[in-house]
Amino acid sequence: MSESNTYYIKQVWRQKGDVLFDRISFKEQNKAQELSQTTRPVLLLEQKANSGSNAVFAIGHVSEPVVIEEEMTFPGQTGEFLYHVPFTYDFVLEHKQNGITRDELQELTGQKFTPQVKGGLYEISADAHEQLTTLLKARAGQAPIVAEKAPKATAKATATSTATAKKADKASTVVADAGLADQLGQAVAQLQARSDLRLVVEAGQVSAFPAALLALEDLSALQAEIRNYVSAGGHAELDVAAAETAAAGAAQSRYANVIKLVESMVREGKYASVQIPTVQQVFIEDAKLPHPYQAIELQGARGHHILGTDGTLYTTEGKVVQHFLGL
Repeated sequence: MSESNTYYIKQVWRQKGDVLFDRISFKEQNKAQELSQTTRPVLLLEQKANSGSNAVFAIGHVSEPVVIEEEMTFPGQTGEFLYHVPFTYDFVLEHKQNGITRDELQELTGQKFTPQVKGGLYEISADAHEQLTTLLKARAGQAPIVAEKAPKATAKATATSTATAKKADKASTVVADAGLADQLGQAVAQLQARSDLRLVVEAGQVSAFPAALLALEDLSALQAEIRNYVSAGGHAELDVAAAETAAAGAAQSRYANVIKLVESMVREGKYASVQIPTVQQVFIEDAKLPHPYQAIELQGARGHHILGTDGTLYTTEGKVVQHFLGL
């Protein structure tokens, strides 16, 4: 049981009709044996082949620590799978296109998840597993994410899809909006007093950190530093420096006004989900979107957008939707 404390992401293929597997299959015996010995939850990443989502869409666990040897072939796959580990699902996204993509995985963990490398079995840290699990569950119940460049729908189809999205967002708003809006309101008061601070919003929880940390250029290192700061409840030297910056009036109050705008839109029911840093697949070089900590990801009845701290609202592809003036 040497691997019992290891967390994994396992790449799988799409079954016809999206039938769930009762076993995870391998071509290599050593990888099957490795997975069979873990007692930790396993995240499943569906391949792009065979019209798959190319995203993490489910969580499960090994139901029996054995490797079954049996020759099997699957649609869209080359070669035979000889080794199989019994598996049970604990959580499955209703809409797999809302899953965590390979690009997002790399952005969040700093690791590469190249298809087929190492038998499609990837080790991740406990922190990464917790973060990915929280994000995946946060996407449950959301309306399917539709690409901005989809063909223009008929008026009837558009009305139907809009009504469906609003119904889903209304249900999630009843559960989460009041608490999130209240946290954002408290954050606005803090930011107005300390304009050098910035926010992290993850899984509906709002935390503040000194804007000075944003000087770090490496996103993975920045994320680690901010996580350490938040989990430790602050850092004496950083806090003193930040307070001095605020006292000197070196920072502008625009950020507080942007967060106040977000709070008002959440209270109005326009958006039900707020995320900083942004975590969707939007960080490609030509997307023309702000830095993930200088932007706010919003999802809800109004759609799926990225709001820059300068007050510019974008689609997730980088197209400008509108500018909020007077911030």
